[in-house]
Amino acid sequence: VALEFLGIGFEFGGMLGLTRYLVAGTSYAVAGVAEYTPAYRAPYVDALRRAMEKMLHYRSWKEWMDHYGKDPLAEGNLMFKGFLFYMMTLYQRTSGDTRYETPVTIKSSDGRTFTTSIKVLADRLAKEASKAVDGAGHHHHGIACEPGQVFVICNTQHRVGFLIYDRLNGTKYSAENAKWLAWTKKNMVDAKTGMTYFMYRPDKPAGKQYNSSLSG
Repeated sequence: VALEFLGIGFEFGGMLGLTRYLVAGTSYAVAGVAEYTPAYRAPYVDALRRAMEKMLHYRSWKEWMDHYGKDPLAEGNLMFKGFLFYMMTLYQRTSGDTRYETPVTIKSSDGRTFTTSIKVLADRLAKEASKAVDGAGHHHHGIACEPGQVFVICNTQHRVGFLIYDRLNGTKYSAENAKWLAWTKKNMVDAKTGMTYFMYRPDKPAGKQYNSSLSG
């Protein structure tokens, strides 16, 4: 992950730039390992805090600005703001530190700033999912990564974050998880293999919405 920030060997370009995936995936693993040493979490908390700093860095969300929009926290872009929310919940659970309840500001290379917090992200993600409909007006409860592209794996992470945040704060964001899970089981799971389909395109006509390639 450190090498990636130096531009060594990991950049695919476009929306497949790997920074946020490496940073997010590493933080998930660190939080998992921390569960095995509940009396000794200092090095894991430090690693998670540093991962958060990298996730908030412009390099982790520049592709959205380059290709799709002028606000990385706007509708869609789940692979940034959904991952960011999940990382914040893991940090709070592992450390007991509530710093991300306080607004944080991220800054683009040209000086534009955007402000959010763990609670603001939870509200925004829940609202987006609740109003997500296809072209026929049917709810699918998913949030897009790239515009018009909904992936099961990306939509899973912030929903686990809802569970964590609810348990820490007594909120009820995860109450809607069952609707997403039911829709996914009905529409995105291959009956023969039990694996999820690769992608759902809610803006496409009926019969052309599903990329039934298996996710693996």
